[in-house]
Amino acid sequence: MTREEHVALMALLEAYHPGRIRMQDKAVVEMWYRELQDLPGEAVLAAVRHMARSSDQWPTLAQIRRWAAPVEDTAQLWADTVRLVCEYGPHGRWDSETRTTAQPQLTTEQRVGLDRIGGARAILEAPDQKQLDFMAKTFQKAVTELRDFAETQRLRFESMRLLPQQDDQQGLLDASKVIIDVADKMKA
Repeated sequence: MTREEHVALMALLEAYHPGRIRMQDKAVVEMWYRELQDLPGEAVLAAVRHMARSSDQWPTLAQIRRWAAPVEDTAQLWADTVRLVCEYGPHGRWDSETRTTAQPQLTTEQRVGLDRIGGARAILEAPDQKQLDFMAKTFQKAVTELRDFAETQRLRFESMRLLPQQDDQQGLLDASKVIIDVADKMKA
């Protein structure tokens, strides 16, 4: 994303959501640029247009990144998963030397995506290309949701880490003081 495309993005956001972002706040505008500069500008603008037309909610950076990110990433993951399923079959590949069944090494994202579509057998038993295309979209959506969840958890952890920590001793002293005050009031 170029600086010119970023200016167009900020203007688009202001047009769809007036008053939500302070254009004069240079730090916020610069932060948005740094977070989105690695994505293609046209894809970011298209993502914001799509989100604004389908929802009244302010788009988050994570949502914009998800919509604007190249789909080759999840498409390639789907292709790799289909290749592994076809190579190993639904139950793994028989190894005659060790007399065991070898299982493919699937990532967590691949396992979650396969679970969403009904497992490896669903790919092997798909009746036509239309069904495989539907499974591909379902698989990719599951992977995207998993990534979004992981990012949300990471951000939540980071925000908790940045909160000022109360001294545990001070908290215990405060609790003790409240208990003593309540006990004194009950005696009276």
